[in-house]
Amino acid sequence: MFRDHKLLKLVLVFIALASMLGTRYTLAEQIGDSTNTSEGSGAEANTEDVNTADENVTDSTVAVSNIKTVKAYIGDFIQVSSLKNMELRTLKETYLTIGDEEGYLVEFMVNWGQFVKKDQPLLSYTVPVDELALEEKEMMLKKNEENYKKTVQERERDIEDSINSMMLKNLSSIEAQIDMLNIEKKKISLEQYKYQTERSLSKQREELEEFKANTEIKYLKAPFDGIIYWFDNRLKKGSILERGNGFIYMADINSAVLQAESAGANNLWYNLEVTINPIINKQENTSKSIKGKVVAIDSVLNGEAKTGMVYIKPESISEEMASPGQRANITAIAINVKNVLLIPSKAVKADKGLKYVNILDTNGEIRKQYISGRDNGNETWVYNGLSEGQEIVIE
Repeated sequence: MFRDHKLLKLVLVFIALASMLGTRYTLAEQIGDSTNTSEGSGAEANTEDVNTADENVTDSTVAVSNIKTVKAYIGDFIQVSSLKNMELRTLKETYLTIGDEEGYLVEFMVNWGQFVKKDQPLLSYTVPVDELALEEKEMMLKKNEENYKKTVQERERDIEDSINSMMLKNLSSIEAQIDMLNIEKKKISLEQYKYQTERSLSKQREELEEFKANTEIKYLKAPFDGIIYWFDNRLKKGSILERGNGFIYMADINSAVLQAESAGANNLWYNLEVTINPIINKQENTSKSIKGKVVAIDSVLNGEAKTGMVYIKPESISEEMASPGQRANITAIAINVKNVLLIPSKAVKADKGLKYVNILDTNGEIRKQYISGRDNGNETWVYNGLSEGQEIVIE
């Protein structure tokens, strides 16, 4: 019986040894499979890194347990600002009137919305003239000219007679010397008469010419380059025009600015250069672009602009664009900085107004990292919170 127990013990020991050997083999096999799998994954990852090293950073993502990441990188940050449908307005506008007290309209020489140059005739008119008064002035001038000529001739003859009478005398006598002095006085008096009378006649001639000019057509001319916004087309040929009444309303094109509410202009500032694309026939026309500058934003321009507005001054305005209510779109490179830290904007999230990203640390753990920066809609320029090469979770 003792032998039977001994045999049973040997059988149990053998079974235990066999079980231990089987367990070790299975464990070794599992470890081998795990190692092969890990090495394969690492090879694939290395291959992907090599293939994407020279690609755009936003495409160089790697998959780690179904999580996509991108490395923070150094690059150039450009932010473009734009404003749509800005309206053209002029800051200098005025009513025009005639320079004479009264006149009669001949014709308007412009149309509404027309672009005009400085000194261009806008309106023609005549001034009422008293024909009898004109004739009287002409006759008076003629009479005065004849009297002047006659008087000069008479006084010149008198001087000549005095000289001849003196020559008949002893020139060294007192009587002859007195005659000589009288002759000099007559000459001086004649010269004074000529000077005063010629001045008087010259003034009469000017007045007559001015009076005659009123019978000719006169013009009301543009005081500056501008746009005709309005004229009183109720007036017909022969209508009476009175000085002080406005007959034409025009705007100075050199005072023109584009305006829009400043609420959409957060990325614009004073003196920033912009590109202006006019809207013609409801289409933005980039082929007719002009340059301009921000001249006021949230401020007052020339005492006429309202607050809460942005104003842009074009360098020049074409005749095609110089029309009332013209609109345009503007674009500007508000920011252009080089060699700054960038990440894709889609990786940035917000928490109670604070920006943050999820980063994959060296231990393979994901954690939240708060940052500050500027977003252009595609990339975010990171001011602080990250460093180059950090893995940023994007999905």
